[in-house]
Amino acid sequence: GLRHTMAMDLQQRPPEHGHRRHHTRPETENGRLSSTNAPRQKWGDYPRTIGSRGNETSIARYSAQLIADMKLPEKLSSRCARLVSYVAAQNEVSLRDVGKVFSQIALLPKVVFEKNWLGGWTDILCVLLVSSVVDPRLHKKLIFSNASVDEIRGFLGASKAKTTERIQDDYNTLYDHNLTFWLVTILYTCGSDSVAENKDFPSWRSEIGKQFEEYGSPGEPKRIPSQIQKDWVDVFRI
Repeated sequence: GLRHTMAMDLQQRPPEHGHRRHHTRPETENGRLSSTNAPRQKWGDYPRTIGSRGNETSIARYSAQLIADMKLPEKLSSRCARLVSYVAAQNEVSLRDVGKVFSQIALLPKVVFEKNWLGGWTDILCVLLVSSVVDPRLHKKLIFSNASVDEIRGFLGASKAKTTERIQDDYNTLYDHNLTFWLVTILYTCGSDSVAENKDFPSWRSEIGKQFEEYGSPGEPKRIPSQIQKDWVDVFRI
């Protein structure tokens, strides 16, 4: 029969749940970053602090360099890099902060990379890794799924102007699909009903559960962040 409860042990999650069977998630970049073909950047090329007061392209370049130099798995690393770019545009983020985020990826257990997890699981993992470095206070709230909508919007820089697809019958030119996807994914783990009923988000909001379970019924979405933190992140903490 269909599975309607969330697996308590992430490592026992069937690998077939990693196969995407819908088109809700935005596409990510293909291809691996080459540490030999790409020109090397010197540390002096990057500002000490990047974010709302600095050059946003610097964080993308530096993230790409770290991914290549550390030989990190491309799929998860590229998603984290995308999230870091959004967060850095809204918050002051240091080069050391960026390094800490990607260093955590290098320490994750092998099960994270050896199975084809559905995108919601790895996206929430990225959210926890980035928030633990940039905003520890919010990170604790995210683990227990009690962060407010305004707090999450502020962290992502996801204003309503950027997450509203249409204004009456007209397409909103400020709408950012990828940013909205991050927002809705996080909000889902803070209360799926509120996401499904929120008409401010695009119609695909009702399908976001399929990012966590192929039939869209992961059981208790609010337990997902704490489960990921416990089984994937805290395992390498002393």
